[in-house]
Amino acid sequence: MDDSGLVAALKRETNERKRVQYIKELRNNLRRENGRLQITQPSQFFDLLSNILSTDAWSVRLESIQLIGDIYPSQSAYIDNHLEIIIQPLILNLAHSKANIKTSAIATIHMIMKSTSHVQSILDMLAEHGVCSHMPRLRLECIAALPVLLTHDFIQYDMYELFFGLMVQLQNDPDGDVTTPMLGVEKIRSLIGEEKFTFYLKRLPNRLRLYYKNLTNLHADPSSPLTQEDDPISVNHKSNGNSSKQPLLSNNMNHGDNNTQAKDDEVREEEEEEEEEEEEEEEEEEEEEEEEVEEEEVEEEEEVEEEEEVEEEEEEEDEESDEDVEVGEEDEDEVENNVHSHKYHDDASRGSPPQHGIPPGHHFNDNSQHENNEGDLQFGFIPSHLIEYTKHHEYKWRAKGIEELHSLISGLYDYQKIRSHLKGFADFLIHLLDDINFRIVLSTYDILHSVIRNLNISIRPALKILTRGLVNKLGALSNTVMRQKSLKVILCLIQKSSPKTILDIAATSLNDDNPRRKEEILNIYIAAMSLYPRTDFDLTATAQVILPTLIDPTRRVRQAALEAIAVLASLFGHSRRSELMAIVTKIENNQNIPGLCRVVTTRLNRKQLARVDDLVHYPHALPTSAKSTGKRDNNMEADIMWILQGEGPDPYERSQSNCSISSPENPRVNSGRRNHSAGISRLPWEPVNNFPRSPEKPKTNRNASLDDGYKMTFMRDSLSRLKLYNDN
Repeated sequence: MDDSGLVAALKRETNERKRVQYIKELRNNLRRENGRLQITQPSQFFDLLSNILSTDAWSVRLESIQLIGDIYPSQSAYIDNHLEIIIQPLILNLAHSKANIKTSAIATIHMIMKSTSHVQSILDMLAEHGVCSHMPRLRLECIAALPVLLTHDFIQYDMYELFFGLMVQLQNDPDGDVTTPMLGVEKIRSLIGEEKFTFYLKRLPNRLRLYYKNLTNLHADPSSPLTQEDDPISVNHKSNGNSSKQPLLSNNMNHGDNNTQAKDDEVREEEEEEEEEEEEEEEEEEEEEEEEVEEEEVEEEEEVEEEEEVEEEEEEEDEESDEDVEVGEEDEDEVENNVHSHKYHDDASRGSPPQHGIPPGHHFNDNSQHENNEGDLQFGFIPSHLIEYTKHHEYKWRAKGIEELHSLISGLYDYQKIRSHLKGFADFLIHLLDDINFRIVLSTYDILHSVIRNLNISIRPALKILTRGLVNKLGALSNTVMRQKSLKVILCLIQKSSPKTILDIAATSLNDDNPRRKEEILNIYIAAMSLYPRTDFDLTATAQVILPTLIDPTRRVRQAALEAIAVLASLFGHSRRSELMAIVTKIENNQNIPGLCRVVTTRLNRKQLARVDDLVHYPHALPTSAKSTGKRDNNMEADIMWILQGEGPDPYERSQSNCSISSPENPRVNSGRRNHSAGISRLPWEPVNNFPRSPEKPKTNRNASLDDGYKMTFMRDSLSRLKLYNDN
């Protein structure tokens, strides 16, 4: 039964065991189809899953939650379009009595948060339907799950609603468990940092802010970011010892409490009294300042008079000692030159990078230089000395600069600074990928991934710069780790924009002569088509881009093209496969390549697709013997025969250009000079010419017997070593 039939049967069926069986069959189909669900009406399917998660038996719920986890990695766009329908029932299942349902729901929510571009919506739903829920058990379980759900992947998002909800729950249940909500508050505080947490505190209503101060004072928290001195609206709790034990109610909670109005009046009176005290203090301070200003003016007048008298005395002394001053200046110039030269050599011996255009006395790592240039920032947030580090000719300083830049961006929570200089910063990072140092390039890929992930859709103005730069670097990525990093960054770009946008930019490089770049671009197509639904692609236009690469002269490009065609055919489906084959037939006729349709049909009949994790893995490897010798077996299938007819070795195999091959036309001939191994050839004090050679009779076999001269030398060396051993 196909996926649509299983969904229809699941909708009709009421028996618990059969519903579990249908969901398991859907999960098996997902595994066979590489994570793609072939359904015609996804909205009805997700409505059905939402109903199951809300009302059905626990076994059906568990299978449904696991089904969502299977769908999401490869078809995230489906769930993104129906996010609210899925997330709300998942949050409700946090309060389920079965532990396995609860843990599966937490894991699924966290996985969706790490993969979706709508993290802020999920955080708001956790606050609204979980932390602020009217069901006590759900509130408690959701608050307990926050330290697990909130990780460093989400530090750039606004968590104020969650923080506000936690404070409301602390206020409304002061006699209950305070530890669990405070763990959530501390988790948010550790993620966003003290500065942003203080800003959250100032956004709170007065009553909640005062309650938090009381609570932290009761728990003796000396690291509380908001003290009585820096809080503009503070109350002296020491004068009212019972106020900290009485919770202040929120405006939007417990409207039916009879004591709310009375407590509000008390708070207002306290605030008014405090304001009056502050006004009186300000008036007293102003009077004191006026008195100080008058005293300063009198002192300044006296100082001016004294300075005038001193200047007159100095003028008289200068006239008498002109000659002595000239001689002193000459001596001082010599001393200064010596000091500068010594300082330059001392700094050079420490390995400090010289800064171009700066006198020898001033150096790159000079603290005074940094202090003077604190306001000189590149791209709005990067100190100038970091940019200079990345341009230094020594790789150690470049590596230091890129590490500091990575740390700076990782700790940045206000990405508005990057947005205003986005294109220039993107171009700067792309140029760093040209560095010859492996570590610097990997760190640059990590920086790119962090910036793209944190900027989210704000990265779109720089899409062309980033995509073209990354694609141009694909031709030089012979290292597996670099290929993994590059694919990770490009897939992150696709997630923040759309597959069509990125693939259209990448497709312009398929006409290049670099076969490795073309192969990697086809791998990007495979990854995108494997991870996103068919609705995100113009399948006909995509086929017209991929199919011409099938007739590329190189083997690896042909293999990548066939794998991309197989994934594309799965998106077309059986009903539309004729459209794909029509394009293949057109290329076959125009290029006069008979049998091309048979090649494609043979590959499609294999029923296996490429696998995508950190890289794209093809399901079939080429025969090694046929690939290396060029021999072809008549029993080989058409697609493998077509690949092996291509030119050139495997780009990822070691080049064999320096290796000689023995053949009747090119016999292997060794030189007459033998390469003796160290330690037994000769003693250090013996000359090299002690070994007689016979150049007129070159040795053609490495295992041939040693000549007589070499035998005598070897025996003499052995006897000498034996004698030394006996003496010792």
